[in-house]
Formats: sequence, C-alpha cells, structure tokens
Amino acid sequence: MDALRSELNKLSKTATFTKTIDDVDKVLDQLIQARQSIAAGRFHYQNMQIRRCQKHITNPLSEPSTAPITLAKLQNPVKIGLDNVTEGLRKVYAAQSKYGKALDKVC
Repeated sequence: MDALRSELNKLSKTATFTKTIDDVDKVLDQLIQARQSIAAGRFHYQNMQIRRCQKHITNPLSEPSTAPITLAKLQNPVKIGLDNVTEGLRKVYAAQSKYGKALDKVC
C-alpha cells in the first residue's frame, strides 16, 4: 500500500499538463502571429497599389507575398514547440503507466 501511495504522490507531482498546455499555447501564438503578419503584408501591398494607380486593378494572385518567408522562419520554432509538447505528454503517460503497474501489484 505504501508503494501505491508513493506512486500516487509521484503521479500528482509529475503528471501535470501545465507545461504541455503552455507549450501548445506558445505554438498557437506563433502561428497566429505569422497569420497576422502575412495578412498585414497583403493589406499593405493592396493599399500601396491602390494609391499608386487608381485606374490599375491588380490581380491579388500575382501580388508579392511574404508568406513563404514567414512560413520558412516559422518552421523550426514550431517544430521545437511540438517536440516539447510530445516530450511533456511522454512524461505524463510514463507516470500514468507506472501508477497503473503499482495498482496492478496491489490488486
């Protein structure tokens, strides 16, 4: 029974999703910021074209975009963030597994 109580204490200390949730929030913030940056770039470009020539209608598909550059810069930080999420989940599931084994021994 003491082994079970010990594993329960370990589980309550280590098996929290707090850090994992924070890592997910960071990744989401990075993605939202990138989306806003891309949208702002398109808006800025369209406003410049309208000011230059009111008669000339631009094709939105041919506008220069910062999207590829923004997404390329985002690739490594998002990968690192998702790796951190995976590692956090791995720790939680390992703690749950150890607690499950301790429960099996008692029963």
